[in-house]
Amino acid sequence: MLQERLDGAAAIELAAELSKLPCDGTVVLDGSRVTHFGALALQVVLSAGKTFLSGGGTIRCVDLPDRAASHLAAMGIDGEKLMEVVDDA
Repeated sequence: MLQERLDGAAAIELAAELSKLPCDGTVVLDGSRVTHFGALALQVVLSAGKTFLSGGGTIRCVDLPDRAASHLAAMGIDGEKLMEVVDDA
């Protein structure tokens, strides 16, 4: 489960946690508690998504509340299609 506030400090923790996981599996990030989705956290999730794809795995972010999705929208990302951005890069 993702932290409530995905700011810079949380992004660093998230990056450390994701780096411990095998890249050939499926990881589902539960975003149901997220109230703030910052740019650095977005960068971490997108980077991890690319890493997982190159390793044959997948990573998805699900159940983002409207407020968190609006933060992503302000950065040009559709919260519903967050990981599709990784596939297209």
